[in-house]
This record gives sequence, structure tokens and C-alpha cells, in this order.
Amino acid sequence: MSLSYSEQIQKLTFVQELDIKILHLENEKASKPNELKNLEKMYLMAQRSWDEKKEEASQVQTKMTQINGALEMNHSRMKRAEEKLQSVSDNKEFQAATKEVDQLKKMSADLESQKAKIQDNFNQFEESLKDLEEKCNTVKTEMDSKAAEVSGETQKIDGDLQELLSERKNYLSDISNSILSRYDRIRKARSGMGMAPMVGNQCSGCHISLPPQAANQIRKMEEIHECPSCNRILYVSASAE
Repeated sequence: MSLSYSEQIQKLTFVQELDIKILHLENEKASKPNELKNLEKMYLMAQRSWDEKKEEASQVQTKMTQINGALEMNHSRMKRAEEKLQSVSDNKEFQAATKEVDQLKKMSADLESQKAKIQDNFNQFEESLKDLEEKCNTVKTEMDSKAAEVSGETQKIDGDLQELLSERKNYLSDISNSILSRYDRIRKARSGMGMAPMVGNQCSGCHISLPPQAANQIRKMEEIHECPSCNRILYVSASAE
């Protein structure tokens, strides 16, 4: 036995209550991934900084290798020059050999000074890399924890949605397709609110005042009426009146 129009509208009010809850849960579910975005952004920034610092440290390490090579070569040259100095027989050769040894010693001192600066620079890079690695690990742990939390919350929302959709389905068989399709069309255009109770002679959805004749027709609850302003289906509820 089919229900009267007023009975169908009563059922439709229950549907709308469920639809509002469903919309809220869907919006909540859609917002969950956003909770991870900041952590993901922080992790990517920390990882990028670590990669850049690692590359800079690698370049410093290359310079250190080059300095060590230059020092080793200079030490070999200085050893040969000192051996030559011990074997010279005349004053001119002695002066030339002494000058070469002094130059090589100065070069060695310069290279050692450069090496000390590079080593200090490299130590700073290593300390920065350690700090950045700790930051990456901390953010990664927070991100994984948040991902697990969001996954659990999303699963719960999915369960709640299924319950609400199942409950909603129970009401639909008692409402005509024409009323449902009209309601769904308006609901999608009006942020989930496809119908609104008339309070006094006003639409409670947009608060427009309705002509007395139109308000009287709505009170009869015999056929569908839409608000001339927001187009929501108007109905009368005992609490509203």
C-alpha cells in the first residue's frame, strides 16, 4: 500500500537527516589525506636538504682527496730536494737547492692549512648531515604513525557510512521516484539540504517570506511545493509550526 504524500515527506525528512550525516562523514573522509600533507612536505624538504648537504660534503671530500694527493707529491719533492741539498758541492747549487726546499716547505704549510680548513668544513657537514638524518627519521616516524591513524579513522568512517547508507535504503522504497529524484537534484545544488520546514510563513532554508495563499497550500501537505527562492521542498512539521 502506497503512503500518502505527507507520510512520504515524513520519510523524506528521515532520509535528509541521514544524508546530512553521510555528507559530513564524506567530507571528513576527504579531509583525512590533508592531515598527512604537512608531514609529507616536511619529510620531503628534510630529505632534499639532506641530499643537497650530502652532495656538498662529497665535493668537500673530493677536495680533501686532492689536497692529500698534493701534499704527498710535495713531500716526495721535498725529500728529493733535501737529498739533493746534502749532495751539492758548490755554493751556487747549495743556494738553489736551499731555495727549492724553502719553497716546498712553504707550499707544504699552505697545503696543510688548506687541509685543516677543509677538514673543519667537512666536520661541519657531517654534523649537519647527522642532524638532518635525525630530523628525517623523526618526521618519517611521525608520518608513518599519522598514516596508520588516518587509515584506522578512514576505515571507521567507511563502516559508519555503510550503516547510514543501509539505513537510508530502508526508507527509499516508501517514497515515490518523482519525489526522490526532485529531492536529490535540489540536495546536490543546495549543499546537502534538499528540503526545509516552513516556520510560520517563512522558508527556514533561506528565510524568505511566503505569500499566505502559498503557505496555506503547503500546510495541506497534499502535493509537492518548492521555495520560490532556494527551490528546496517545503513541508510542515509539528515542531516547526
